[in-house]
Amino acid sequence: LNQFIAGIKSTKDLNPTYGGIQKLHARDTDLLALCEDKCFKIQANKDALFTADGNPNVTSTNNVLGQTIAYAGDFGISNNPESFANFGFRSYFTDKSRGTVIRLSMDGITEIANSGMSDYFEDKFKAHSGAILGSYDEASGSYNISLSGDESIAFKEGVKGWTSRMSFVPEAAVSLNNDYYTIKNGELWVHNSTTRSNFYGVQANSTVTPIFNDAPSSIKNFKTLSYEGDAGWVADVLTDQQDGEVEAWKTKENLHYNYIKGKATTLSNMDTGEFSVQGVGNVLSHDSGSTIIVINGKINVSLQAGDIVYSYDPGNTLRTIGTVLSVDRSSNLIRFVTSIPGAPPVNGDFMLFAKDSEKNTSGVIGYHATVEMKTTSSDKKELFAVNSEVFISSE
Repeated sequence: LNQFIAGIKSTKDLNPTYGGIQKLHARDTDLLALCEDKCFKIQANKDALFTADGNPNVTSTNNVLGQTIAYAGDFGISNNPESFANFGFRSYFTDKSRGTVIRLSMDGITEIANSGMSDYFEDKFKAHSGAILGSYDEASGSYNISLSGDESIAFKEGVKGWTSRMSFVPEAAVSLNNDYYTIKNGELWVHNSTTRSNFYGVQANSTVTPIFNDAPSSIKNFKTLSYEGDAGWVADVLTDQQDGEVEAWKTKENLHYNYIKGKATTLSNMDTGEFSVQGVGNVLSHDSGSTIIVINGKINVSLQAGDIVYSYDPGNTLRTIGTVLSVDRSSNLIRFVTSIPGAPPVNGDFMLFAKDSEKNTSGVIGYHATVEMKTTSSDKKELFAVNSEVFISSE
């Protein structure tokens, strides 16, 4: 294609209904033409002659560009030629208009977005208006999609799925001699480094998030957590009912394990729907500057020293009152460690208290549990399996 002589047929017209040609890619014996709404391959120096039964026979020709053959499926590259990446006999690109990601290989077009990420890409592409950078990482064997101002996502052929979400978003990327390079702010960075989770000089955390969802229609108690792998991981456990965490582990026979503890209760994370949060009653009286509040009626028998008391004022605003020092149920009064901060509660304010989940909770309940395994280390930390001891809550 290095010369265009008027006497030689060296041009080819494609149906304009498929939109403009966004990407041309030369392969061994043909030319890949990706339009906005369709994908074609064009024979180079040969034609495909079809027999009566529809099978092609390839023959040589003097034409620079031979037969145009359309790939099955109404997919194109939309207006994002920058999403194209090629490795070996496979090509990858996105079709933003149809909310999908395409692999074009010897077996034709495959929607690799359907490998568990179809809804994700539909939503992302619909809301995204910037560039969609595609690149191939030869070192890890992954096709990486980078959404400007957002994140990067990796697809691996070895598992036929999307394996990672990465926090770095490069301006350009390329593989050379089995090294993966990206450009950020005009500088070249190599990603084959022994320092893990460090992108463009900024250290980040590495996280893996498995989900426990056995017996999905039953409330379960997730009592313990264990993992197989290197030391140095911590865990945040989130269910639809409670939050928990494991920050310290006991190690036996290369297995790290411990009980799931609730997170420390604060005003920002308190859930009034949990069993650990209960009502006290309405304020009967309180003297300014005093550490004592008198409750109108009997005080909840579960209230004890160390519990944290909150109140709803008439404006329905929740605020912290203080930590309980002692409870006098004969006089219906609560004595606090320190005086009430800010304006004192007024008669009629509703009081409630919360047990400290960090001290009083062993295990968390819920229909399902999302476990975020996190390491802040820049060293290599392997994680092979995550396990939990689970009981049906009603049994």
